[in-house]
Amino acid sequence: MLGVEGNNFQHSVTRRVILACAYMAIAAGLTLPLVVTLCHTREYQLIVFIISASCFIVIVGIILEWLAQRLSTAEGPVHDMRKASRVWAPGTFEDLKNLDNESLQFFHMRIKCSPSMGKCSVNKANPASVLTPPLQATSQACVCCMDDFDATSNVAVLPCGHVFHEHCMVQWSTDWQDTSHKKLKAYWPDFGRLPI
Repeated sequence: MLGVEGNNFQHSVTRRVILACAYMAIAAGLTLPLVVTLCHTREYQLIVFIISASCFIVIVGIILEWLAQRLSTAEGPVHDMRKASRVWAPGTFEDLKNLDNESLQFFHMRIKCSPSMGKCSVNKANPASVLTPPLQATSQACVCCMDDFDATSNVAVLPCGHVFHEHCMVQWSTDWQDTSHKKLKAYWPDFGRLPI
């Protein structure tokens, strides 16, 4: 919840700065033509023209920045974006058969999901140092969804050594923020939750 409030604060500050710049540019653009009528020399008129053109460019830039910001948040409202950070070793289920405990590479995984758009992204942030656990890849099914692993299934090996589908970990990592789904979960593990 704190991350959402921080994003809202950043957007409100950005909005206020853009509005202040726009008002200053509009005020300068409106007063400068009045100065042109008072200035009768060509040099002053050229200076006023350059300043007026600069104000116009600033206004257009502010409008374009505002439009770009609106388009970048088109995935959904700021409060709709869910973020999480977890530690796991990514790979495919087939890769696990060829790996030993020392070969597992754990990463801090950054997760962003927009439930209204049905989109999630998972990015490796940086390597994580984890004491190598005994790999628990003996199960042929994911405990979250109870589906069998395929050889090409993307999996997440947790620091405890348990293996899950990566998409199950993403969903589980972001669903904890939605209280309506908690009643469906009989078991709600921590899964190495990190600060976002």
